[in-house]
Amino acid sequence: MPWFISLQWWVNRVVCHDGTLNCKANGASNDGDCAEFNIDLEYSEELPVKSPKPISAGLNARLFQTLAQAERAGLPIEQSLKLCAEIGPDIDVAIANTRKRITGGASLADGGRRAGLWSGAEFEVIKAAEASGGLAPMFQRLADFHQLRLVGRQELRSGLIMPGILLAAALLIPPLPALVSGDLSLGQYVWNIVRAILSLGLVVVIAAQLPRLLRRWPTTAVAFDRLQVVMPLIGPWYFRRQMREFINTLALLLAAGIPAHEGVRLATPMTNSLVRRRVDEMSEALANGAGFADALATIEGINQQAVAMASSGEAAGKLDELLRHYSELENELTRRQERQLTTWLPRAVYLLVAGWAGWQVVTNFIG
Repeated sequence: MPWFISLQWWVNRVVCHDGTLNCKANGASNDGDCAEFNIDLEYSEELPVKSPKPISAGLNARLFQTLAQAERAGLPIEQSLKLCAEIGPDIDVAIANTRKRITGGASLADGGRRAGLWSGAEFEVIKAAEASGGLAPMFQRLADFHQLRLVGRQELRSGLIMPGILLAAALLIPPLPALVSGDLSLGQYVWNIVRAILSLGLVVVIAAQLPRLLRRWPTTAVAFDRLQVVMPLIGPWYFRRQMREFINTLALLLAAGIPAHEGVRLATPMTNSLVRRRVDEMSEALANGAGFADALATIEGINQQAVAMASSGEAAGKLDELLRHYSELENELTRRQERQLTTWLPRAVYLLVAGWAGWQVVTNFIG
């Protein structure tokens, strides 16, 4: 009765909006040519995995730091998660759903993944740490990982505060002489400021959305990805930062006991296609039986210090420790580069704003 088997296979895979729909076909007749059956519907309590909404680096750092402290204090995981619910409203729903799933019998790793609290490499690290009983150090490593990402962003934002103030002054001050002299009405003054703010806002929005828009089409996506890597000054910094993220994540995965070939797949940067293809060379080398250090050396542009430390770690049986040490050194180096960026970028903004303000003064004076 192949059609009956086919139908049973199909109905067993129907998924509804609030759960997995498991169907059982029963009641086949005895004549072998046809079948009468009833479909019994059973709703599973397990929801299908959804793509989680990204959680900010700051919230992730606080989440894993709280979990690490609670784990070291010997608190049950449900109590630890209850403490995490106080971190912020952006993750309290995910935490509540995670606690509910754990109460229902799910593991911490799987419950958090299905609730959208973590995914990808984080899920694999927590899953492996949960199996080995080493959750506290892994939580701490994850907290440090996200804290590092947060620091660079905060330094860049703080460096742009003064240029923002200067920009606001440049918008408000140049038209004031014309307003005081009566050559410019209050309505025109306000409109000019609003128009300038809207124009600048449009430029900022376009700049922020441009990478996502360019990646919608294969041709422009490849061109943009290549530009990110080969652009003078910015390109080497971008690639080094991508490799830092890759090795940092890979060190986490290896420390959790995940095999190297699987760790490389999970840690591969997925945003830039050119970087991803370079790392794919390493995956292919591992699949063909190459050692870890030799496979790492196949990544075009990789820092040779990383290869040397990986070779030493591989020989000593301490690969994850050496990679972690390298990632710490690389973290400090890239942080120094990012500090230089946060030093010079505001200066460039100062120069642009000052030039624009001077132009506004000149045009208002001439007009």
